[in-house]
Amino acid sequence: MPEFVELGVRLAAAPFVSCARRIASFDRQAITAVKTQVNRSTLPSEENLLASFVESARSITGPGVEARGRAVGKLIARIGIDDLERNLGHHLESLAEQP
Repeated sequence: MPEFVELGVRLAAAPFVSCARRIASFDRQAITAVKTQVNRSTLPSEENLLASFVESARSITGPGVEARGRAVGKLIARIGIDDLERNLGHHLESLAEQP
């Protein structure tokens, strides 16, 4: 997995880690029952799920994504991952301004 994708996943997952730990402390049987109910009414069909997966995979393989990934890699090498994470909005804006 490219470094910029791993970074995106890590940044996106951070707020959910404490929530997941809290949910993990609940009664397992109750969690299973709730999950079954939610899945029954919210999961897409297998066909739609597969189509969504294929589109997602395609969306991260284009030349624009690869170029942005290289730019983010260079930025991380220059400023460090900590600065990128602390000032992500600023840095993403500056990357968007690059040709």
